[in-house]
Amino acid sequence: MKNINKKTAALLAAFTFLSLIVQAQKVGVNTQAPNSALEVKGEGSSDATSSLNVTDDSGNSLLFVRDDGRVGVGVTTPGARFMVKGAGATFSSVALNIINSSNLPLFHIKDDGKVGLGTNSPGARFMITGLGNNNSTFAMNIANSMNASMFAVRDDGRVGVGTTSPGARFMVQGEGDTDATVAVNIVNSAAIPAFTIRDNTHVGIGITNPGARFMVKGGGNTDATTSVNIVNGDGTPALTVKDNTHVGVGTTTPGARFMVKGGGNDETTASVNIVNGDGTPAMTIRDNTHVGVGITMPG
Repeated sequence: MKNINKKTAALLAAFTFLSLIVQAQKVGVNTQAPNSALEVKGEGSSDATSSLNVTDDSGNSLLFVRDDGRVGVGVTTPGARFMVKGAGATFSSVALNIINSSNLPLFHIKDDGKVGLGTNSPGARFMITGLGNNNSTFAMNIANSMNASMFAVRDDGRVGVGTTSPGARFMVQGEGDTDATVAVNIVNSAAIPAFTIRDNTHVGIGITNPGARFMVKGGGNTDATTSVNIVNGDGTPALTVKDNTHVGVGTTTPGARFMVKGGGNDETTASVNIVNGDGTPAMTIRDNTHVGVGITMPG
């Protein structure tokens, strides 16, 4: 019994010694001078050979390192420096999931192609979940190389372009306060201006250099096109400006420089009513064609 104990003790001591030696040594695969605890040297530098291939018991690749420097997870033919192939093609499986030390989601990619930042249940192709629901945190902030914000989405639902303190649901802050810079410029597919706001607060429709607080440039110079057309909720015309400079009130086909079409044909309605600052009638034109000066019901 004592001899067996001595042999066992000697064997344990030998294993302990060998273990200490292995722990103290660096292991090299295909190299005699490893610089790390475990170093694997490939057989080449192209996509024809690989340095590492970890598989499951069925031979399916789990981790693959190719000698051209590309790494594949779930794939042996990585098409990029790092490529992950998911386990399916639906929302139920995940290709990539990065979490923090508290298991909160940071970056999540579903196998149906949906990507989530701050969420593991993205409901769109790309979805970001913020850190809160007030103005103290941001879901997104895109800045330039000087850290100046270009596009910010705050967790209270407000969006700022050029500002991190949007005072409305959507706010754009320009680059200056003169007509030299532009805050908003919308053009069509042919680069023809549709809507422009310059930093001197001038707004242009159909023009990029509006010469007034609000300026509309038509698409022609005849009555075939219209610069302005305002209608009510029923589609009834209220104000129309044709590109031949004719203006119509209550009509879309003004036959003169300025034309007003009334809402009826008797004295109960009026086409024109002009009053002074106190509301005293100055001039009235009723739809029965009666005109009154200083009176609203000319007989």
